[in-house]
Parts: sequence; structure tokens; C-alpha cells
Amino acid sequence: MATATLKMTQMPTANIPSNHISCEHGDQVMIPCEHNEDSQVSWMKNGFELDEGDGMYVDDTGMLVMQQTERGASGTYQCVASNFCGVSEAECSVNVTARDPNRCDEGVELVECLLDPCQDNVCEGRPELVCKPTRCGECGNYWEDEEMRKVTCPQIEAPEIINAQMVSLTPEGEDAVLSCETTGFPTPNITWTLNGGTPIDGLKKHSLRGDNTLVIRQLVMGLDNGRYTCTAENSAGTAESTVVVAILPRMTPMCPQTSDKIMKCENDFCATAKCPAYEGTNNVTCVNTVCNVCTYIFVDRSMNYVDCYSDPAVLKKMQQMSKMNMMGNMLDGLLEVPWAVDMEVWVPCL
Repeated sequence: MATATLKMTQMPTANIPSNHISCEHGDQVMIPCEHNEDSQVSWMKNGFELDEGDGMYVDDTGMLVMQQTERGASGTYQCVASNFCGVSEAECSVNVTARDPNRCDEGVELVECLLDPCQDNVCEGRPELVCKPTRCGECGNYWEDEEMRKVTCPQIEAPEIINAQMVSLTPEGEDAVLSCETTGFPTPNITWTLNGGTPIDGLKKHSLRGDNTLVIRQLVMGLDNGRYTCTAENSAGTAESTVVVAILPRMTPMCPQTSDKIMKCENDFCATAKCPAYEGTNNVTCVNTVCNVCTYIFVDRSMNYVDCYSDPAVLKKMQQMSKMNMMGNMLDGLLEVPWAVDMEVWVPCL
């Protein structure tokens, strides 16, 4: 004969033995929640669902465990027991106070300190940190943040500029982008100056990006070229790096074919280039080129290519000889014609 067992489900009940808990920062706190076996338990804080993590969790019995309380742990906690018959809640307030530095663990003696362990002690890396003295076992100190968490005071580090850019070659009319990547702690303050002058303020002509990159808009020959210095400074020291901005003329020979590659050049070849054939004159100009290969050429005032290794005097003499030969051939041709009348032949002055 078959039998059946009828199990009655009751309305859920929730109860927290204590409705208030006071503790010190860093203490472990456990809040039990008494409830029916056939109900499920969840926790809320200040009316919102509780996020577990960072040392806070609910165990298999429904107890809320805080392994190390922090300042932000203060508040009202609600235990919620529920089943299909209904919901029941119980609450408990938690107040976290600063830890008493004179309260030592069991078996550790409290010692007397001749001097205050925190006297004139400031964390340069994070000035907002608070020094806390301790006399448990020995005289010492530790650091607390605004949440009363025990933290480490970071070591200050002098600035260093890494991946420094030496030269910027940019065609006239385009924007030059100068980077200044730094390390150091506290985070260095960055300033840019031109030719050792006043700091660049980042208005109109210049713009400063959040990563300390300087952008020079629409380069103008003779106005924007020069030495741009990035200075990184913090409480531990100063570092500098200088970028030479060389502007390529608008007539700079670029790539004539669409298949040619425009190179990104970082060296100013014209800074050291020489033109022996025209040395000591102002008739030629060095131009950095970026077509397929980073190199340079010399051009005359009409932007024509100049051969720097040919003697100008020899070239001029050859041009004169070529001109004389041309006129001589013209004269010989005229004299060979059997003219019937006398005539005068005018020869241009050579």
C-alpha cells in the first residue's frame, strides 16, 4: 500500500542576535542570520544588494563574514530570508572606528617610545596618507589612506624621459607632433619651451595633449623651426629632452610616382651636409628628402638640382665652349652658301 508524506512549509523568519556591532578598523566581523531551513538567505547593505568580494562573503549557513573591516564597511546590513510563502528581514548596524594603536595582539607587549614614531613624517609620494604610530612589541609606524586601510608609502622616483625624439622633419604647412614620454613618481609636471625661451602655453598655434605630446599646427618656415625642449619635474628632480624641428620646404622633391613611399625620417641630414663645389656661397640650399629613402640634396635658388662635386668654374667654361661651338657651326654654314651679292654677317658677341 502506497503512502505519502505531507511536508508543511512555514512563513520564513529572519533574526540577527545583535542589532548593533562596534569594531575597529581591521577587525574580523561575523554577523549570523537565524532563519528557517526551507528559506534562502541573501544580504543587503543600506537597502541595496550586497556585493561580495574583497574579504566579504556569505558562508553556507547564511552568516555574513567580513575578514578585515574597512572604514567603508560602516552601515546597516539586512538579512533577507525568503521562500514561496513570503519574505522576512532582520537588520544590524555596523560602526567601524579607527584602530587603537595601543591595542596589541595577545602575547605582545606595549612598549614606551622616547620619540613620536610619526614626528615630522610625511609621505612625499602620497601626501594624503596619514602616519599612524604603533608601540606593540617595538616603536614603529604605518600608513593609512582615507579609508583607514593600511597601505605602503610609495618611494619617490626622479623623472626620466624615455624614447626621446631627437629630430622632427615635417613639410611646411603640416602639423608637427612632438612626444615626451616620461616616468617618475610623483607624476612629473611637463612644460615645453622653444629655443630656451618662455614656456609654450598651448594656445592657438600649439596644443598640448593629455599624454604630454606637443602639436605645432601648420608649420611656417622661419617661424616654427627651432629647438623644442620638454622638461619633466617632480619633487625628486628634473629631466630634459630637446627635439629639433626641421621644416621641409614646400618645393621639397617628394615622391613623383604614386607607387613611391614617403618615408618618416628622424634625422636632419642637412644639419651636417656640405656642398664642396659651392662652399662659402649662398647660392645653394640643402633640402631633406623623404621619397623612398631618407637623404638630402642641394638646390639652387630656382630649386634646380645642384651637383656639389663639380667645379662651378669648369662647368661655366664648358658652357661657354659649347656656346662658341654652336655659333661657329652656324657661321661655317653661312659662308658655304654661294651668295650672289655682298652681305654682312653679324655674329653675336661671345
